[in-house]
Amino acid sequence: MSPRILAIYEGDFYTRHELGFVASLATKYEVTVINLENSLNKLQISKLTVKSDDITDVTLIKVPITYLNNQNIINKIKVLIKPYDAIVTSARKALLLSMRLRDSVPLILRLWSIRANKIIDNLKHGSYRDLMIFIPSLLANTYYINKADLTITEEYATYTLAKKISKITTHKPVIMIYPPYGTIIDKTSNHAKQKINNDLLNELIALLEKYRNEYALGVTILRKGGEYLKFEALPPHALIYYLIAKRNPPNIPIFILGSSRTDFIQKTGIPKNKIPTNMIFLNDYQDKIPDWLIERVYRDAKLVINYISNRSISNRLIEALYFGKPIIVNRMAQVLHPDLVHGIHVHIVNREDEYFNAIRSIYSNDQYLYELSKNAKTTYRHRFSSQVNIRLFNYALCQVMK
Repeated sequence: MSPRILAIYEGDFYTRHELGFVASLATKYEVTVINLENSLNKLQISKLTVKSDDITDVTLIKVPITYLNNQNIINKIKVLIKPYDAIVTSARKALLLSMRLRDSVPLILRLWSIRANKIIDNLKHGSYRDLMIFIPSLLANTYYINKADLTITEEYATYTLAKKISKITTHKPVIMIYPPYGTIIDKTSNHAKQKINNDLLNELIALLEKYRNEYALGVTILRKGGEYLKFEALPPHALIYYLIAKRNPPNIPIFILGSSRTDFIQKTGIPKNKIPTNMIFLNDYQDKIPDWLIERVYRDAKLVINYISNRSISNRLIEALYFGKPIIVNRMAQVLHPDLVHGIHVHIVNREDEYFNAIRSIYSNDQYLYELSKNAKTTYRHRFSSQVNIRLFNYALCQVMK
């Protein structure tokens, strides 16, 4: 019988890196996922098909986050889950639920960022609230790390700080495992159901075919609000893509995934007639582009523009590596992943204003783009893949089960 893993998340199970991690676990273990969700008013249980390098099934239990302090519900959850050999948990309320469900098994924390570690980066992008939460963030993450038997971080910057915290407190082990790309492919799940406009969908597919292997791809989600808009969407991504399109020849198409033209106009204040004609918003054709089509968007791109704004795992970088695309990225990529080498795995720019010339200089260099693509695939396979994840996780689990 396969060992059983209980994985608990606070809404963040649907992120690419956690879907990929759970998909890798499910190749060797029987996995049950509990996801605390804000929008529910009752427990829901289903089977979910997830994909990384392999396609696997997991049991998903959705729990209203308001149920967290209801002991009757906690007891009901205990009945739903089978005996398990270890708990994997994200931080915050997921960890609190893990501690209430735990039954003398190892508790493994998935720590994919520490907000205090991102203070300089986020202040640079106007997120001054980070000054107020610096100390609370350090204290909270110290608590999380000390409560777990082992902590897994997903990039080097978080690993370095988490290791220091553990070293001066309880000396709990901290390891780093780069996450794989993941997605949901179960079309029957509530999460996967999306309204599709078939006419516009066909227009989008025709557009991708027309510019196949010609466009540069950028991703930004301008519907985020508050501080996240400041350091994840607006200045670091959307405006960079705008200036890239504006300062490059109009025959270089810049495709934007994740936001519509209307989103861009509303958030930036740039008039419609000032947006370059080569800046094409894919979400004009479909409000929510299905995952299978996102894969095609990546595969048909000539290169990917990636800007990492702070010390936290970049799903967009993982996606581009997974699809083996040539990537232009800033130096933050090497802060997170020191083994990425400029000119080998990715093309690195030192400053934001270097993106504009970088596109122009490498766009027509097919040999260089080929080498970047080949090496992106290689580094994903050797560092991020499901096979690497499960091997390192098996080693970590053995350490805490001794």
